[in-house]
Amino acid sequence: MEQTSQDIILYVNIPFCLRTPAYNRRRLLTGPSEARAEYLKALEKELLSAAGDLDGYTVQAVYVGGGSPSIVSADGLGRLLLTLRRRLRLSPSCEVSIEAIPNTIGVPSLSGWAVGHPTRINLNIQSINPQELTTLNCPFGVQDIQNAVLYLDKFHINNVNLNLTYGIPGQTHITWKQTLRSALELEPFHITISPLPAAGVDEEEQLALYRLACEYLEENGFQQYSINQFTVNQAYSRYHRLKYEGCPVMGLGLSARTAWDGYVYENTSDYRRYILHSDQPQEIIENPQEADAAYQSDRFLYHRLCLLDGFTEEDYRNALGHDLPEHALTRLAGWQEQGLLEQGEGLLAHGERRFRLTPLGRFRWKQV
Repeated sequence: MEQTSQDIILYVNIPFCLRTPAYNRRRLLTGPSEARAEYLKALEKELLSAAGDLDGYTVQAVYVGGGSPSIVSADGLGRLLLTLRRRLRLSPSCEVSIEAIPNTIGVPSLSGWAVGHPTRINLNIQSINPQELTTLNCPFGVQDIQNAVLYLDKFHINNVNLNLTYGIPGQTHITWKQTLRSALELEPFHITISPLPAAGVDEEEQLALYRLACEYLEENGFQQYSINQFTVNQAYSRYHRLKYEGCPVMGLGLSARTAWDGYVYENTSDYRRYILHSDQPQEIIENPQEADAAYQSDRFLYHRLCLLDGFTEEDYRNALGHDLPEHALTRLAGWQEQGLLEQGEGLLAHGERRFRLTPLGRFRWKQV
């Protein structure tokens, strides 16, 4: 995707969930509705405070993640997105995504969100096996998943991504393939598969499940374009594509991470501090660091290799203005020795090298 130096993408973190998922590693909150409303107000204050800094920038994608953002007030979330649209300059093709869990999808939520005009729903179904949903401590069941898809169709929301999880304790090749088959019957435009962290499942078994999914989805018309994302009808995640291609990211919300304007920093993870000072960057920003040449080089390598076509030496040169430095070449050589990376001649007349992950590399990449 073509981008300019004035493009930016936004990540909005809403870390609330109905119950803490099993095998969770993220910072999540399970506060009451009053706390969620309080948090949305603080988010809006941070957004309005940041709006001035984004003068002249064009927002190409917005991703509302968490947590389970769909459990907060639907009207409140719709108003937040509307404020974002009114105060920032969004491109005509801007993607606005909301992560949701199935039992929150219905007339009230879809009507409330509609005020902010979301363009994509990322439905976290994880599995379509009742026992596996219980193992994950999910607050929804198979019937909720089916109902959610019916409601999305009723509201003419076709741009839907299904998030699926593999490596669940007790999951077999048979139940995983059944989940994949059932997911395809829901006719999504996009599927994301992710390993369950810290589940204690043997890596070789997880790798076998990953390969099974890649082969099955490809056989059924899905194109894999990143380490864990598949699409039909070219319904790519615009947010992730742009992020992997190096677009600056501004994070809003508790613990949100920003990489923009030559700096990298995180928001505080202290809930009360964020609520009190969300419109005061000097109070909520932590660990600001200059994005020096080494950081920019590493960010390019890690992100561009998330895409299946990887990158060429010319891609690197065009992005950063110089040839691959010695430390980057050393990293690439090390990954190649581990079997994670392969080099091939690009399709360029002057024979530039192309670097891309092997199938094993795509499976292990988030662990590197």
